[in-house]
Amino acid sequence: GFARSKKDLELINNVIKKYSKLSYQKLNFNDKYYLNYINSIYYSSSGDNNKSLIYTKRNVDLLESIPAKLREEEFVKYIVSLNNLVVNFVNLQKSNEVKPYLEKIRSLVTSNIRENILLWITSYKLVLGVTIKSSEYEQAERIVEEINLGIDFYSDKIPTTELVLFKFNIAIVYFVNNKYSKAIKALNEIINDNELSLRDDIQSFARIIRLIVFWEKGEEELLPYATLSTYRFLYKRKKLYKFESIVLRFIKEKVPNINTSGKQKAAFIELKKELEKQLKYPLEKKELYYFDFITWIESKISKKDFKTLAKEKITKE
Repeated sequence: GFARSKKDLELINNVIKKYSKLSYQKLNFNDKYYLNYINSIYYSSSGDNNKSLIYTKRNVDLLESIPAKLREEEFVKYIVSLNNLVVNFVNLQKSNEVKPYLEKIRSLVTSNIRENILLWITSYKLVLGVTIKSSEYEQAERIVEEINLGIDFYSDKIPTTELVLFKFNIAIVYFVNNKYSKAIKALNEIINDNELSLRDDIQSFARIIRLIVFWEKGEEELLPYATLSTYRFLYKRKKLYKFESIVLRFIKEKVPNINTSGKQKAAFIELKKELEKQLKYPLEKKELYYFDFITWIESKISKKDFKTLAKEKITKE
């Protein structure tokens, strides 16, 4: 996940300050690696993806500078660094620079079962993420089917933090492709399985996305209880962020009164204005990494299909 509060950022920054007093060149391999890693998390969370990219690339270069035999011993660090580099490129909308690093990951070989599973997870997680960011949702659904087979095959060997992220992105793909029942099934698996509760951020957004899917599916009768349940969860977590609060209030107060196309357009225009004000703050921008709420809202205003609108926006960039 990301740091989602000033307090989280301050904690990370305090660690960075301790290291900053030391000469980077004099640090040992592990200290260099973790300093770069912490810096990349800090800058990514504070909205500066360009600086985050510098530190993730520095770690890839660091690992590639050591002898191949030693790199085998640092296999997990190498995979994590390549993963973070690709994520940075995607966040900076530089998907055209991703291919060489994906090929590096897919070319890696290991006889270690745990490392092989990590390779599978990283490869499919990134390919699916890049495909979603590119708005290639039909292709994404084909990838999802392969991932589902892999989840069945590897079963309990996939760490729960990775499994919950897979299921969330699977739900997003099904939702955008109008496979609402499949999307709800994936979201329910996240919400109802206690073992998948480790990613607090994903748990929160799974509940919010499920409300949206209920509405799109025409199951408005489920919204009052599900909305109340979501409020309870977020208050219990003691972290109801402004972005989440605006979306929940919209679903609770505005959605029940949308009974004409005119009312829908007016309501979503108002929602878009409110959310865009929040997106001026770096910590709130992270919400769009989970799901492109703004494009979904624009699709309700323009009455264009989400996939079509998302693809148009990418073409214009």
